[in-house]
Amino acid sequence: MPHEKPTSGIGDATLTAKSCSKADLQSLSSSLSVCSIGSHTQGNGSYFVDGNLARQSGERAKEARFTTTNVDVHQLHDKVDSAGTATGCGDYLCPQTGGKKQLSQENQGSMKNVDQGAAVSFVGSFKSKKQLKKILREFINNPNTNDLTFHSLNKAERALVHSVANSFKLEHKSSGAKPNRVLKVSKRIASVVPSVKRENKRDEAVKGDSSKRFMRVQELPARYLTGAIGDIRKMVTPLLKNAPQKLVMVAGKKNKKEHFVSFRPGLHDVPKTKVPAHQLQELRKFREALPSYRKRHEIVAAVKKSDVVIICGSTGCGKTTQVPQLIYDSGIFPKERLVICTQPRRISALSVAQRVAEERGEACGNSCGYIIRFENVTSSKTKIIYMTTGMLLRRLQVDPLLPEVSCVIIDEVHERDVETDICLLLIRDRILKQRRNPAAYKHNLKLVAMSATVQIEKVTSYFSNTGSSCDTPVIEVPGSLFPVKEHFLEDAVECVGMNLSEIPLVSVFEYIANTTRSGEGRNDSVPIQFGDAADALNSKSDNGCASLVPHELVARLICHIHSKSSNFSESILVFLPGWRDISVISVLVRGMDEKNQLLVLMLHSEMGTRDQQRVFYSAPQGFRKVVLSTNIAETSITIDDVVFVIDTCLSKSICYDPSENTTSLKVGCVSKANCRQRRGRAGRCSPGECFHLIPRSTYDLLPEFLSPSILRTPLHSVCLSVKCLMPDEKCIDVLKRALDIPSNEAITHAIDHLIRMDALTKDERPTCLGLALSEIPIAPHLGKMLIMGTCFGVLEPIAIVAAYLEGKSPFIKPIPELKEARFREILKIDGGDLSDHLTVVKLFNGWKQSGYCSSYAAENYADQLVLLSMDRMRKQLVDLMKRSQFLREYKNPMHAAYRNSNNIGLARFVIIRSLYPQVSSIEIQKGKNGSRVYYLCWDDKLCAVVSGSPLGSVPISKIKNNGFIFYNARMRVESGLKIMEATAATPVEAALCMDKLTVKSGESVMECLEQNDGNVSPPFPYDQETKFDNASVLCFDERKLYISPGEVATTLKDIKYCIDRYLELAMSRVRCDLFPDGLVRVVASMLGYRLSGAGEQRQSCIRDDDRTAQMSHNFGPVSVITNGLSMDSEFFGGDSEPEIEIKELSVS
Repeated sequence: MPHEKPTSGIGDATLTAKSCSKADLQSLSSSLSVCSIGSHTQGNGSYFVDGNLARQSGERAKEARFTTTNVDVHQLHDKVDSAGTATGCGDYLCPQTGGKKQLSQENQGSMKNVDQGAAVSFVGSFKSKKQLKKILREFINNPNTNDLTFHSLNKAERALVHSVANSFKLEHKSSGAKPNRVLKVSKRIASVVPSVKRENKRDEAVKGDSSKRFMRVQELPARYLTGAIGDIRKMVTPLLKNAPQKLVMVAGKKNKKEHFVSFRPGLHDVPKTKVPAHQLQELRKFREALPSYRKRHEIVAAVKKSDVVIICGSTGCGKTTQVPQLIYDSGIFPKERLVICTQPRRISALSVAQRVAEERGEACGNSCGYIIRFENVTSSKTKIIYMTTGMLLRRLQVDPLLPEVSCVIIDEVHERDVETDICLLLIRDRILKQRRNPAAYKHNLKLVAMSATVQIEKVTSYFSNTGSSCDTPVIEVPGSLFPVKEHFLEDAVECVGMNLSEIPLVSVFEYIANTTRSGEGRNDSVPIQFGDAADALNSKSDNGCASLVPHELVARLICHIHSKSSNFSESILVFLPGWRDISVISVLVRGMDEKNQLLVLMLHSEMGTRDQQRVFYSAPQGFRKVVLSTNIAETSITIDDVVFVIDTCLSKSICYDPSENTTSLKVGCVSKANCRQRRGRAGRCSPGECFHLIPRSTYDLLPEFLSPSILRTPLHSVCLSVKCLMPDEKCIDVLKRALDIPSNEAITHAIDHLIRMDALTKDERPTCLGLALSEIPIAPHLGKMLIMGTCFGVLEPIAIVAAYLEGKSPFIKPIPELKEARFREILKIDGGDLSDHLTVVKLFNGWKQSGYCSSYAAENYADQLVLLSMDRMRKQLVDLMKRSQFLREYKNPMHAAYRNSNNIGLARFVIIRSLYPQVSSIEIQKGKNGSRVYYLCWDDKLCAVVSGSPLGSVPISKIKNNGFIFYNARMRVESGLKIMEATAATPVEAALCMDKLTVKSGESVMECLEQNDGNVSPPFPYDQETKFDNASVLCFDERKLYISPGEVATTLKDIKYCIDRYLELAMSRVRCDLFPDGLVRVVASMLGYRLSGAGEQRQSCIRDDDRTAQMSHNFGPVSVITNGLSMDSEFFGGDSEPEIEIKELSVS
């Protein structure tokens, strides 16, 4: 029976017929064309004979399908009726043959009404690649069509459509199950990198599906394989046969008698030095005059009665030096047990311990000593120990019960650094357990929390719910300061005769004050409102504008104070955000000091102990001491002769965004609590003055306290420490007991990262590797880098890289005029390696071979202080590995750890494998104006390389052969996400670093090609003549596919398997010798850096396609001479090498 005539309207029409001749099909196609609306008339038919295209008019088509859009449905129905009869059961009668053809119900003619103006499409059919291109061009040029659909294509035909559509920059996707699989091509292409600058638009584009178009099947060309694959295969076979069969990392077991790294031993002999009697008498009188000493009976009674005591002592009360002594000397605990007092910084622990030892009439290391990273000044007689919070965490990991400790004093609680919060959590848990089950513990551990500006209510509430029947006692100790007069920005400007308009960001401060007073602006809290200023500061900083610190004002204010004060013994302390500001102001002050009467000293966490100690000594006669310091001088340490304080109200802090996995060190405004602490540094010896370089109106808007570090820093080290201490608990459950609870997102991200780097199992238990990393006092991935560097015999360059990444870049940021020259010199040092890490290694080795010369550093745009810090850190890390149990089986452990240190390929491999999963693929998109490079991270975020990196401005011809970039960190700036501290890697290098490297057989090659709908070139160069008999598919983490010769793919997978298994074996036994040297040679050969002796060569993987370059293996010095940069070396004593240390780092 005939079809019921449809309602007249505009619609899509799809007609399918079977067993029709070509003439029949052309007739029906013509009927469809007549019905099209508008200027476009198109009737296409796809017709096949047993699945193949019908190429001759006499052939019968097995199936024909026609689809057209934007047609008058009523008119089309009439035309179909005139051409033949369509019945309800799906029969179609062709008038030319008179034959009645039976159609399947699902393929019968169908029509559906659509609104005019909706998206339109038509079916494409082709006989050859040339015809397909013609169809796609017509499709692109037709403004009335958005989609093109291909039906009933086989694998080869779908692959061809994908390839050609990609070259036309069209979206293309296959869908549906066989045999009804459909391939759809669309012109609706979103910009890969949105041009909009608004944050939400950019984030939406980055997180959307469009970014996944980058994941493209590519070829693994022979140019990546510099070794003979057959020979390498022979080397791998015995290693694979003997490899451990354990396929997953398992939870490690802690052996109390054996740790990866042993504690550095203390002093062999007890110091015999005594303080002269008359000096000791004066010190005793000084102690007795301190407020804390006068409160000794109350403090001792509270500690004796309660497990937890809180002491809130004002600046200058002497709590840090007196409370540990008072508790130990009181006799309420056995004399053989220890009193530990933690400090947030190395210099604090060191200087306070020395002071307490002096007050006790002894040398440091007798009854009082200190333990900081890489330094232990204690003896068998030491019972009062000052240590950093990081070292206390290490001690808890070694022995959580602390059987030798009677009391732990946590000082400077108000700073709320991550280690302090974790120590509070762990000791609070211990106290809660000992109250519930006293019999399980040999003695009760006591806790004293001290601070000058502690949030009493919050801390008291935290400890009040620990099962005690009485409230937590709070002891307030008054200060003993002279009055300090406060001045603000308006006063400072008036003193030196400057205008407010000359001060950076005054307009921002005034805007915030005005909007707050008028009630305008955002309806957020005052701290968030003040964050506008910080955002403005950071925006200017990111854009390379002038510093946030008013350098000239600070320098002129120092000179003004000096001219007004006749007493040269009254010192000046200046608080600045960072080293650059310290250096700039040092130069300015010396230039303004016409009479040469100012002794300018610097105080920074990266300076060595000897140089830090200089700030405590009095200035020579006729000189006034000026100390330029970061917030390191804010707490714990006391410079007794300071009378004047200049506070810029700024400091540097880490900002971490777990949603983007970005970390940045930004300059921000401090809190009122910080300002009070800084003000308290004056007035120790006489009435003082403090200049806050911020308007009074803005000062009133400062928050009382800054947010704690645990809420704004990465938690990788914290989570690893927590899991090693409490393996049976979920990390998220443990951190819920913290004083401030970090976000679930930050915790989850940290755990996922640790699992991917094999530090934790999937059920969050520490592996053998994780246990080892928790004992190395640097970030987990850098600890892994050291372990792998030792296994591969490249510890020397890897220790340099670890020191660099744990600190900061040695390259300075010059004035804009020298920026391009600096970048050119960095490219020269890089030498085509495309690696920030190897560039620093080459710079460091050149500087070292120059004799640690400051002029060499200056000529190469490097900071002498940072290089010295790196050198000291490098030595400490090498010494740590030398003392570790990892190398105990070697007669000459350093020879084993250094045996391949000149092999650049192995060092590069260790770096990138340790940085995984911080990886992005390098994608090149071709356009009308040339090709562009994009970096797509493993979490589907688009990034760019930070300016100044060797990878930042490299021609595509140099970078396209490197498929990946491994990076240490990402930073969010105004222009988007930036990759920092990165190294480029070839697909072969990257394959050995992936978490999952799977190989599919050649039979699946075509299926992979058709299912992987990438949109970025260079794609796999498919054509219909390509043979895949010996091809395999390498799948990187189920994200990126490479077509490779089968033997190559299998060999790469086997090498990766061996690396994983032997590394696990070495870690489980804590023995580096179990990692076979034969495997090291296999990796070196596969990467093209054979271990055949000195002077070996390899083909560069970074080169033009028509050229092969040769590259030397070694990390020799780089002689680069630059003009236009002068660095002040007076502080270092010319070219001599001062004692330099870097800041105390958190313990994993």
